[in-house]
Amino acid sequence: MYQNLRIKILAVFLLFQMQVSFGQCGIFTSNEIVDLNTTSLTLLVNNAVNNTLGENGQGVCLVNVNFKHQVIGDINMYLIAPNGQIVQLIGSAGEVASPTFNITWDVSFIPSNSPADPDPGIGDFWNNNELWVNGINRVYDGMYYPYDGSLEDFDGGTVDGSWTLVVEDVIENDAGIVESFSIVFCDGTGVNCNECLPDYLTLSTDTIEICRGTQIDSSLLKVTYGSATPDTLNYRNDFLIFGGNQFKGRLTNTNESSFSAGNYKLCAINYHEVDSL
Repeated sequence: MYQNLRIKILAVFLLFQMQVSFGQCGIFTSNEIVDLNTTSLTLLVNNAVNNTLGENGQGVCLVNVNFKHQVIGDINMYLIAPNGQIVQLIGSAGEVASPTFNITWDVSFIPSNSPADPDPGIGDFWNNNELWVNGINRVYDGMYYPYDGSLEDFDGGTVDGSWTLVVEDVIENDAGIVESFSIVFCDGTGVNCNECLPDYLTLSTDTIEICRGTQIDSSLLKVTYGSATPDTLNYRNDFLIFGGNQFKGRLTNTNESSFSAGNYKLCAINYHEVDSL
């Protein structure tokens, strides 16, 4: 008797948009902070002449995030370098916090050797539990040290590569938006950001079933692009397999015939070839 392996197919897309402004790299289009989920914004940086972080004066000298959220206590925010180093800019989520419906944060994060310039009544180190005061068109625009870690922690890796801002919303019912996100490198010589505008993907089926011990027939995974003229020269497709809240691997290099019987998600993604999976 066969044991069936059910693959639930979920189409997702990664929307990466960027611009270059005065030597800094940034995303200057609005991106929703998805409730009770994780939202990622990624910059593809290249051509840095002084490419090693922590050497010859190179590093991250400033990170700016312009955002809103109805309850600031719902979210964590992290910056992830190309080599995987992480600094938590904003936290900590999950604690009791007052509503912040009418507040815009246009805040910057700076290295520990630079003087902080927080908003009146707020501490030098970011903390969600500060007394953020609601008010019509209230804007906080101070300069802070990150909640956990420092910008100097980005050390030893490269400037070139994918820099990702991750926003984690851990409590249900409240919404938010990132209006912009930018990074200023201490030495911006040559620094550039490649435009990254992957297409929206949909799949022709919601569910497929395979027997344990067999591989997925890739011909069943028919993808439809959102645009009439997809850029297949600079962008690639792949499928990511998840099971039991764990990432199992990419379809192109994973032996799904070894999986136990159960339900799995297969996520279709479209990404720029400069980025890597």
